[in-house]
Amino acid sequence: EEGSSADKAGLKSGDIVIGLNDEEIKDTATFRYKLYKYEIGTEVKIKYLRNNTEYTTDLKLVTTEN
Repeated sequence: EEGSSADKAGLKSGDIVIGLNDEEIKDTATFRYKLYKYEIGTEVKIKYLRNNTEYTTDLKLVTTEN
């Protein structure tokens, strides 16, 4: 979503998140559970796959208004 934390960090549709602050992520439910432990404004490290290549980026959690 435009303006989201993921957008600002350069993540794209189709990227697969595989890590959050050095914790392995195996599915969407685990990702949400771990992500929601952090407060808005916190910076986290995201590890993800894009076209079978692993990348890491820092992401600052923000809210988006609809």
